[in-house]
Amino acid sequence: MLAADLRQHDLVAHDNRGESLVLLAEVDRARAPDMITRLLSIVWSFGPSQDSTPTPVAVGHATYPADADSAQALLDKVRSHQSLHERARVQVV
Repeated sequence: MLAADLRQHDLVAHDNRGESLVLLAEVDRARAPDMITRLLSIVWSFGPSQDSTPTPVAVGHATYPADADSAQALLDKVRSHQSLHERARVQVV
């Protein structure tokens, strides 16, 4: 469902930790906050969780080649700089 709401060249995948990953191709550091806000909006449009608790979403971003030069290094960079967002309060900086 998430992939249908993204751009045609974006990629949604799941890793071995059970996390959903979204690769936003051709998004530079300046455009990342706007795209993250859009992505959070899409995720939260699916509705509240069963127990009405705000849905937490971990968000991080890294760009190639400025932040890392391989897929694994990019993923490591993203995970080391993740921030947790909740539907009730969103601020992307």
